[in-house]
Amino acid sequence: MLFSSTPWQALLYMTVLFLGLLAQDANAISNPFSNLKTSDVFQLLTDKPDYGGSCGPYITAAKADKTKKLPNPEDAISETLTLCNAALDALSEAIKDADPKKMKKDSYRQNRKRILLLSRRLWGAKIDPVTLEHTTDSSKDTLKEVQYAYDELKGYITGKTKTYRLACDDTWAERVTKLETKFDDKDKGTPVKDMKYFAAPFTGEQPDYVWWDRTKTGDNIPDAYFVQDNWNPEGPCSKGINKEQRDSTKKYARVQGEEMEQQKMIYICPGVWKLESAFQIIGKSLKPYVKDEPIATDGKESLDKYLTPGGVILHEMGHQILYGKDGDRGIGFGYGFYYSKQGKNDPAGARLNPDSYVLFGAAMYLSKYDWSEGVARELSAMVGESGA
Repeated sequence: MLFSSTPWQALLYMTVLFLGLLAQDANAISNPFSNLKTSDVFQLLTDKPDYGGSCGPYITAAKADKTKKLPNPEDAISETLTLCNAALDALSEAIKDADPKKMKKDSYRQNRKRILLLSRRLWGAKIDPVTLEHTTDSSKDTLKEVQYAYDELKGYITGKTKTYRLACDDTWAERVTKLETKFDDKDKGTPVKDMKYFAAPFTGEQPDYVWWDRTKTGDNIPDAYFVQDNWNPEGPCSKGINKEQRDSTKKYARVQGEEMEQQKMIYICPGVWKLESAFQIIGKSLKPYVKDEPIATDGKESLDKYLTPGGVILHEMGHQILYGKDGDRGIGFGYGFYYSKQGKNDPAGARLNPDSYVLFGAAMYLSKYDWSEGVARELSAMVGESGA
């Protein structure tokens, strides 16, 4: 029917069809990580062999969830990558000089301002809130170092090197030495009592290493056990952490995960996958809040609230991968915006603060709002906008 028309019409149709297919192919090439799975990036602990910490039950629960709300551990890494990409796009703009022609457009000016204001708050960038330019030569360099850190985090994800293991709960800690080849001069499975620097929990001793038994105390600790320096014998998933406070809620924070540098292990607390309120996870993704679910701008919606399992993984990756120039590990200021905003006066410390990367990535992804004070505000309410 089509080709009964003129040859030119047929040629035009074929051209449009070809360009459409080309565009589809180009999209596929431009986003090679659209189907990225967590098991592509980490050695994901499974039921077989059973070392504890298996992600299997949580993956099964997510697939069976008819509400489609439970996070699937396999999908969490794509959210981590989304946060990195949002941050890198924003930093690319922040490092450039302002475009005088584009500055006349509200959309460009407001977008640049929201990026720079939060960069000043979290990373210590020195900017003029009116001209939206850097006021010192070192300010751009500060953001370039942050950009490099995000590139490093993203590079690990997209490199799929699987250097680190990921557990979906803390039961792996009961038997992790079975997973190790050896520790110091001892083979795997060596009884704890024969290990160097041994001390049982709750004895008051200060050894170089402490072994944690989830069910027993004193000297009655099983063989082939977990070793880690300065380990909390009660387990971080069980209680709030050090009475840390978050900025807007003033509530105690709870550990969502932990990383063990020595074992190259990251584990996520089980409450994260179950969306338990105590673990302060808003959902499996921030995507709904970009289009479908507006965020209130009355000054009560804290940036801390917008944490996802992908954000937790990004935080723990920060501990493992971020190092200072002097070799310090990425430990940082503390949890939430309340502590992360110390970066305004300590750029070097900010670059080692894992929560700063999570907060900045989330704020840049939720781009319709100004998060520079740690809560959602209208972009038009920023300094210099519409008489604000």
